[in-house]
Amino acid sequence: METDSESSSGSEDSDDAPNGVPHVVKRRGPGTLPANPYGMVFLRNLRIGPNHPVPRFDETGGFNELTKSAHNYFFRHPDFEAIRDLLLGESIAAPVNTDRVRNKARNIAPYHIHGQSPQKPLFKLKAQGARIAPRPHDQGSDIEVDRDDENDETDIDKIATDIWHMFNLDITQVSPNYKGAKNSPYTRLTKAEREMVNEDTYKNPKLSDYFYDCQWMYASYEEWDKCFDTLFPDKSQPPRNSKSQNYFKTRYFPKWEDLKGRMDPQSHEQMRKALRRRFETLYWMPAAVKERIWWTKLDERMVKSSGIDRKNPSPRILINSGPSYPPQW
Repeated sequence: METDSESSSGSEDSDDAPNGVPHVVKRRGPGTLPANPYGMVFLRNLRIGPNHPVPRFDETGGFNELTKSAHNYFFRHPDFEAIRDLLLGESIAAPVNTDRVRNKARNIAPYHIHGQSPQKPLFKLKAQGARIAPRPHDQGSDIEVDRDDENDETDIDKIATDIWHMFNLDITQVSPNYKGAKNSPYTRLTKAEREMVNEDTYKNPKLSDYFYDCQWMYASYEEWDKCFDTLFPDKSQPPRNSKSQNYFKTRYFPKWEDLKGRMDPQSHEQMRKALRRRFETLYWMPAAVKERIWWTKLDERMVKSSGIDRKNPSPRILINSGPSYPPQW
């Protein structure tokens, strides 16, 4: 599923009816589509089986299986052809923009390093004494253990490297879309380019290489640190609510949460410090909060460089105050 940006306008209009009772009129934009998210409830018994064929609406003439009386009962409309064209035409559902980011679907695809370089371990945590405990295994004599897999799940340098690469990919993989299924994502990156994201992507000060529109502000050292702490919480933080947007759609964050239970406090903090050092080299990041990684509502503190009306929703990002050069567009 995909995350549409939040609109800054309300969702209802109120007009005074003649009797003085407010009349609520729900807004419907061009991207509004009919939906029945909870299925159907049948109030009467259904007959099924070969003696009771189900009426079907299809392009091969099955639509005509409805009798005239059934057609009038369901649609309350005498024009049979008009109803058929409506149901079978494109007007019933706007075509979906295939470039949209599938940011509501949990990313469970195998992790591949594409644009990340170098592919060798980025960290030397093992040499510093940091450790990851193996997962509990059934030690029965009839259980075969793959020693290579066991080594992979305790190789702290490889795991930290994978988490960093996953993190860079995932931030883009859960980035927001413009509201409306026919509209594009906020990022200019194509699907192929989104698979090649690495830390250099977030070191680029030319924001228009990544965004069609965004709002930004310089982050103080405290705000930049808080952003990191939000994206990589320490062991003292309670487990993140699974309803938090974006986090559990990524690959890196569930893995990070799992590690908190397999590492002693000192080892875990060593890994966080190593990741923080790389995080501090980035130029920009989404203004992540515990409830969501990306947020598109207007923040009065932020500015825009895109030339688009600043009141329009757009992704909030923080600019690292470490570099001394301003963002470009």
